[in-house]
Amino acid sequence: MLNQRTSLYKHIGWFLIVSFIFSFSGLSTLQAQAVSGNSCNGLPYNPDVDCNGSINTPDFLYLLTLFQEDFVAESDSLSLNLEYSGDTLYLLSSSGALIDAVELGFADGMSAYELWLQNGNSGTIEEFLENLVGEPGPQGEPGLSAYEIWLNLGNEGTQEDFISALSGNAAASPSVHGVFDSNSDGSIFIVEQATSTLCIELWGASGGDGGAICGSMPGSSDCELCNAQGGSGGQALKMVSMLYNLANGDTLELIASSEGTAGSQVSCEVGTTGWVNWDCGPASNGTAAGSTQLLLNGTSIAEISGGTEGIGACIGCQGDGCFEGEAGAPGSLVSSAAWICTVSTELIEESTGSRLILRY
Repeated sequence: MLNQRTSLYKHIGWFLIVSFIFSFSGLSTLQAQAVSGNSCNGLPYNPDVDCNGSINTPDFLYLLTLFQEDFVAESDSLSLNLEYSGDTLYLLSSSGALIDAVELGFADGMSAYELWLQNGNSGTIEEFLENLVGEPGPQGEPGLSAYEIWLNLGNEGTQEDFISALSGNAAASPSVHGVFDSNSDGSIFIVEQATSTLCIELWGASGGDGGAICGSMPGSSDCELCNAQGGSGGQALKMVSMLYNLANGDTLELIASSEGTAGSQVSCEVGTTGWVNWDCGPASNGTAAGSTQLLLNGTSIAEISGGTEGIGACIGCQGDGCFEGEAGAPGSLVSSAAWICTVSTELIEESTGSRLILRY
């Protein structure tokens, strides 16, 4: 393979010869290809005419004989190819013959894994990667928790109080000033200190259960012939919502409803007619609850319907037999002001009347 210095000398030699020929270009027109060109080593116009590896006087004299001769162009005879392989650039003739080669020195170096092996280590690539992980450093001194820092800043309370404080008194936060509950504080709440956020729980009222019926043999204390329960009253609905930017003197009033009353139980003894045309029952139905409203400065801003009544049980009311009562429908949100932010609604399991809870 030729080194870079030899290649440089060749390039300089070519330049001198071509410069000499073109110095006589005024005498004739240089064409693309000589008719009698020499193709030593696959190169159509090799200045080394005798192919002895050097350009000397015989080579030069031969070139002078071609001066001012006509040339015939052959489009593919002057094409050269460059190929790069193994960090070496090769100059090839159109027929694929090697003309020159230069080693460029761009080859990749050794990988980190190869250097690790060269330094006397042994193992797989996975073991090399594991070796890159150093030993754990010493454990630092444990710092204070965020809750402890909060206490050190002069705050008081449990961890739950701390977590609630992080929410910035949002919907789920506990009250800042107090809690108003209509069960203990009455039905009217007057804003005494302007507040930006007020959390509201508005409870509707539940309907009353239907009455049960007890059928027994004469003189018997149990309900061996019929022990049917009345339908449960409709459940109450609870709405959780937010009010914002209340001013001093604003008034919230609960228009409440009591829970519906339950129907009475009826006891029957079998008569001579058996199950047909008993002269007692069916048991009475419960009563429905009324609606619940919340007023702001005298204007209704939310209304919840009450649960409807449960139907009483009966004997023979649907033919011969003992029949359970039917449950009433639960309460629902009838209306609410568009600017109220409703957080959630849910049904209350226990029987209840209307209720208002405010956290402010």
